[in-house]
Amino acid sequence: MKYVLSFFSVLIATMIVVVQGDLSLHKEMHDWYCKVDADRMETIFCQNWYYYLDTKDTENFSCPLKNSPEEKSAFDNHAKTMHETWCARIGNSEKQPCLAWKKVLSSSEGGQRYGGTQSRISGGEL
Repeated sequence: MKYVLSFFSVLIATMIVVVQGDLSLHKEMHDWYCKVDADRMETIFCQNWYYYLDTKDTENFSCPLKNSPEEKSAFDNHAKTMHETWCARIGNSEKQPCLAWKKVLSSSEGGQRYGGTQSRISGGEL
């Protein structure tokens, strides 16, 4: 079964454009969230990220593991939590993943999906 281009693919593509192809800071953030902060490697969110990194054909990538509304909701919650916590850490708010996340939140779809800009990201750091 072929899945329609997912928001995750669009999010990654947006971030790739924003960071001009350099995913090293995004990898650092995902490694921290999925492996260091807590072991979240069994989550839909982390599985899809590492599946994406292993995919050769990223242009046609979609999230094959996000099959149900519950999985989509869990995925979105992890995306929001990861960005809120990573970007709130001292020294991270001006890094490219956080700047890209701010753009996602300022978009109409991203704002609706994730609740707009959070104050922890846009101003205060922990």
